[in-house]
Parts: sequence; structure tokens; C-alpha cells
Amino acid sequence: MTKKFLGSEKNYIIDSPEKAYTLGFLWGDGNLLNIKNSNLFYPRLEILKEDLEQIKDLFKVWGHWHEYTRKRDNRKEQSIITLYDKDLGWFLSKYDYLIKSSNEPTKILEIIPEYLKPLWWRGWIDADGCFYFNQKQYFRQFSLAGSYQLSWEESKKLFTKLKIFKYNMQYTLNKKSKSSIIRINNKKDINLLGNYIYQDSFFIGLERKRIKYNSII
Repeated sequence: MTKKFLGSEKNYIIDSPEKAYTLGFLWGDGNLLNIKNSNLFYPRLEILKEDLEQIKDLFKVWGHWHEYTRKRDNRKEQSIITLYDKDLGWFLSKYDYLIKSSNEPTKILEIIPEYLKPLWWRGWIDADGCFYFNQKQYFRQFSLAGSYQLSWEESKKLFTKLKIFKYNMQYTLNKKSKSSIIRINNKKDINLLGNYIYQDSFFIGLERKRIKYNSII
């Protein structure tokens, strides 16, 4: 049964680096919080507190987010932010953020201007991507993690556009894990991807990811 969302169809225009980046990040680590016994859905994000401190001001482009922190045993502090805006919840649901574990980000990418798409990809990579460099073994890798259901079609389209042809996908299905990953294992192609997502002068995002990428190239 299809849920009927409570919210208005506002004309959200993606016209800034902050909007593009945060939408990419929400595609990775965000979710839509459903208020019990209602059809209200609100954007929510939970990440490491130290990471949120670097990027939380970017999310203010959408409104005022409520924040709280929790600490679990033997784990770093996590921060959770929620925006109680049913209209933005409606917008995100319309563009598949409620079913992003099984759907490609095709709809949202279609409404983002070309010059801002690298910021959207940077956001998703900051959320779910990893740049890895083992200096002793000279091993370099980029990976982007997702759900088991993903076909990775949009990522493959991007790689083709950037002339990245050496990559692989891995699907894991067992009692402990149900996931998939797309990865690049060579410096040349990692550089092509990095040149794309970091091509602009907008120094926004997680610094540790950019530093790791720079160490690879």
C-alpha cells in the first residue's frame, strides 16, 4: 500500500553548492523519520559528532535542524540532526529518498544542474565512500558502499563519462551482511574521480576524505 505523505509540493530548486552537497550526503547517511501513527516524514541524519561539526552549517540552507548527541560504550560520539519540515520530507520522498536502499539516485540527479552535480557526488562519497592508501604496499583504492539491491547504474554512468573503465562491483550476502560495493583500484582512475568531485573552489565537505584522496595522488 502506498503511503500518502502529508506535505506540500514546494518547488525546491537546487541552486547552491550547499544544497547539492547536503542532498548527496543525505542520500548516503540520511533517512526519513516517520512520526508514529502519522504520514509525516522528516529528514534525519546520524553521523560521527566530529564529522558533523565540519558540515552541519551546510545543512542550515534547508532550515533549523534539531541536534543531540549520544555515546555508546566503546564507540565514538554520534550526533543526530532532524529537520521537522514535512514539505522537505515530501520533496525527498518524491525523489526516492525513502526507497534509496533499492533505487538509483536517477530522479534527484535529473534536477541538479550539471555544474553542481560534482557537489552531490562529493556528498554521497563523504557519507558512504572511502579513499584508502597503504604506503608500504603502494596500494590505492576508492570504494563506495551501498545496499545489496543497488545496480550501481548511475555510478557506472559517471565513470563512463569520466573515462573510468577499470572498476569492479562486489555483492555480499550472508547471515551478517547484505551489501554491495563499487571500487576502483588504480591511481589514474581514482585521480579522474577526484578531479571531478573536487574540481571547484567550494571547499566544503569532510576534510579527512580530501586529505586521504590527496595522499593517494
